[in-house]
Amino acid sequence: MGRGAEYGRLPRGGAQVGASPVYGESSKLPDEWAADAAYASHVVYHYGTAVAWIDSRDGGWVVPEVYYSPMTSGVQTRIRTAAGVYRTNPTA
Repeated sequence: MGRGAEYGRLPRGGAQVGASPVYGESSKLPDEWAADAAYASHVVYHYGTAVAWIDSRDGGWVVPEVYYSPMTSGVQTRIRTAAGVYRTNPTA
C-alpha cells in the first residue's frame, strides 16, 4: 500500500491496488486490452490505470501502445527499456 494507506487514504498514484487490473471509474485502459490484462500476474499502475503488466501465460511484459499523457508515456518507456522484451499489441 502507498503512503497514507494506514489512515484510509488512497495509495499514491491511484485507487487500484492488487495483482490484477480492477476496472472502474479511474481506469482509462481501452476495452481492447481488457481481455489481455485479465491474464496479468503483476501490474504497474499509473494514476489508477494499468500501464504495464506481466502476462501469466508466458511471463512476458506487456506495455500497451496507448497514449495517456507525456508523464505516463515516460513511465511506459522506462518500463519498456528496463524489461527489454515487451508486447505492445493485444492478443485477445
